[in-house]
Amino acid sequence: NFFLGFTLEEILEPMDGLLNQNPTAGARAVSQALQISGLSATLLPRLPGKLSTVVTANENELTPSELRPRCYALSPSEWSKLLLSRVLAQTIFDNENVSNS
Repeated sequence: NFFLGFTLEEILEPMDGLLNQNPTAGARAVSQALQISGLSATLLPRLPGKLSTVVTANENELTPSELRPRCYALSPSEWSKLLLSRVLAQTIFDNENVSNS
C-alpha cells in the first residue's frame, strides 16, 4: 500500500544512488519495462494522463475530493505487472549506466 496515491511515473522512475540521474535514460528504461510487461498496450491506453495518472488499489480513494487528484483503481494483476515494470525499469537503467561508465 506504500505506492497508493502516487503517479505511475513516480512509481516507475528508476533512481541512481547519487540522485543525478539521466532523465532520458530513465524514460527509455520505463518505456522498455512497460513494453516487456505488456502494460504499454493494456493499461496506458485507458488512462487519460498516461504516466502522470494517480493510481490506487483502495476504492475509497476513487471518491472525488478537492484535496487530491482523481485516482484510477488498478486490479491486483495490474499492480503485479506495475511492480514488475518497476524492477525491470531499474534493472534496465542500472545496466545502461554500468555500460556507459
